[in-house]
Amino acid sequence: MVGVRQEGVPIPDKQIEDVRQILVQSIACAPHPFLKVAQRVRVRGGCLDGIEGLLLACYPSRTLIVSVEPIQRSLAICVEHYDVEPI
Repeated sequence: MVGVRQEGVPIPDKQIEDVRQILVQSIACAPHPFLKVAQRVRVRGGCLDGIEGLLLACYPSRTLIVSVEPIQRSLAICVEHYDVEPI
């Protein structure tokens, strides 16, 4: 059980088992920010450092939508090999 504001939320057994399986198999892994599709994110590092937009997809390739709201136009760019963080 985990949670905020003193409200417990159970962690699904499948999620615990998936993490356990990764660790038991000694597969290379590292902590990563929790990202959701349609979340605002910022690119960290490389030539796109500081670019902000909406995360359109996570897999198979991460796609970032950069929008110019006053003119209602957007660009879609692949940020598959960039680190992104939630804003």
